[in-house]
Amino acid sequence: MIIKTGNGLLIQCVKTMKKRVIIHFYYLFLSVVLAVPTFAQPSLGIYFSYDNTRYSGDIPSGFKYEFKGGYSIGVSSEFKIAEDVYLCLRPAYGSNGSNVSTRIDTLFVDEDLNPIDSLFIFDINTRAVNLPILFKVMVNKSFYAIAGAYTSYVLTADANVAGFSKEVLPQMSRFQVQSAFGFGFKLPIKRSLVNIELTYVQSLNTVTKTRAIEEREAPRLRNQGLTASLHFLIPTTKPRP
Repeated sequence: MIIKTGNGLLIQCVKTMKKRVIIHFYYLFLSVVLAVPTFAQPSLGIYFSYDNTRYSGDIPSGFKYEFKGGYSIGVSSEFKIAEDVYLCLRPAYGSNGSNVSTRIDTLFVDEDLNPIDSLFIFDINTRAVNLPILFKVMVNKSFYAIAGAYTSYVLTADANVAGFSKEVLPQMSRFQVQSAFGFGFKLPIKRSLVNIELTYVQSLNTVTKTRAIEEREAPRLRNQGLTASLHFLIPTTKPRP
């Protein structure tokens, strides 16, 4: 019946089924991950990160996406699940986005009376609640590799142009997922730990809504960038004598 009604309805049904499968798989994965802390040895603390991100994807001619600074602050937790393997859960609040630049003609001219163009920059800024779910593997006593996914729920999104702000949240995907991988260094200080990490993140879904893209209300965009973070952790169990 679906095929006879036309390709449009068939494509829409496939997209809906695909979205439901992804959502159910995510919740199943999250349930398994959240069950781990009930039997693993935890370390808890706080962390702060500096995020340098930008958009990539469709862009009008003459425009360019550039990196924009942002931040995240939240709770850092680690659970030892195997020898030299840790599960890291890091709920946080953060702000990031992208700068957009273009060159425009101005009223100024050079000595030959040719108009002088000027670099014009505006930015898109989002604020979100994040839940990075990462796995850390120790390479030696101090160095480790880390990989996993960042999940985010966008709270606000604004485009700031020449001192004016316009809400663009209706065009943005509220739920976003990014892959992440990087490395870090562990610095023990008495019973506490200080971790320093550098991570690369890349969107797995578009940061703009599919409907907004299809109706040409927004370009197809993804997010990418580097995150440098500092973690302060304290084991919640005393070491064995």
